[in-house]
Amino acid sequence: MEDYEDLLASLEQASNDLNDRILHSNGKWVVAASNHVFLGIGKGINGTGFIVRNPISSSHGVAEFGSQEEAYRHTDPYLVDGKGKYIFNEPVSAVEYYNEELLSAKNTIEIIVKHLKSADKSNQQATDIK
Repeated sequence: MEDYEDLLASLEQASNDLNDRILHSNGKWVVAASNHVFLGIGKGINGTGFIVRNPISSSHGVAEFGSQEEAYRHTDPYLVDGKGKYIFNEPVSAVEYYNEELLSAKNTIEIIVKHLKSADKSNQQATDIK
């Protein structure tokens, strides 16, 4: 249970950080794919510039660019996944990107809260049986 509570706290902090990013990223761009986001050259997985998208990692460290053209220069047409399939990545409005990650965080928080409530209920029933 402690792991879920730690994850919940991390997601809540990430949500706050993402809200801040939304407020301060108007007019900026990021490079993203459906499951990856650009951090910077050599800062990602296996020496690439990309990491797997998730609300916690997206709440800090994502490379932001001042224009779509600048962001486009950091796309990687040769990026492939572990199965050798190309990962299509493109410039995305930073506000749009952070809003997607915030929604993901909120959905995950909702799932964890439901799980914790269910676990508490199960634990209470087990205690009542004893």
